[in-house]
Amino acid sequence: GMKRVLSLIPVIGLVGAAVFSQSCASKSEVDALKSEIEALKKETEQIKKETEELKKEAREVKDMAEEISRKIEEHASDRSLHPGLQ
Repeated sequence: GMKRVLSLIPVIGLVGAAVFSQSCASKSEVDALKSEIEALKKETEQIKKETEELKKEAREVKDMAEEISRKIEEHASDRSLHPGLQ
């Protein structure tokens, strides 16, 4: 009986070592995943910020375009009010 138990110890030891190394690996994997998620979050924040800036720029361009088209329309209606200028 004793011999059998002794012969099992290396097996248990190996399994234990395997389980232990597995848990170590999974911890570092979890850490790697965490830092990856953090990096992704930062990237997402950056993209959000850039998107906001782009939206702002787009609004400014739109306002400018509206301003220009309004001036063109005013100018066109001025010309129609003064046919002699055509």
